[in-house]
Amino acid sequence: MIGPTARAQPHSVAVICTRNRPGPLRHCLEEVLKCNPLPAEVVIVDSSDDAATATALAEFELRAKTPLRYIKSTPGLPHQRNMAVSHVAAEIYHFIDDDVRVSAQYFVKLESLLAVSGQSVGIVAGSDRSQRSSARF
Repeated sequence: MIGPTARAQPHSVAVICTRNRPGPLRHCLEEVLKCNPLPAEVVIVDSSDDAATATALAEFELRAKTPLRYIKSTPGLPHQRNMAVSHVAAEIYHFIDDDVRVSAQYFVKLESLLAVSGQSVGIVAGSDRSQRSSARF
């Protein structure tokens, strides 16, 4: 990938599971790659019937400022998430739906919530109500 950029701390990865949705995935990736700081890696787990998703990812590989990892998978969201966890070691996994928008501060906001909570929180889900968008945690 291209030169270093600010990274979210601690080591975190964004995981986007998708199936036959290259258009929404492109929009989601655009949003994730605008975040500051970026996750250490963005992992796309694809169970599509064709190569359209892999082709869409090729558009991002040269301009992404964080590594992109593509994992081909069989269908099933729980299976896809488990595939990501088994292929990528991280302290924090951000599971992001392929059809949502995230704010530019998504990783900072969520990781600050986790830092404040210490070991008492294992998962966070919901919407970012500070914006009038469809940004979701």
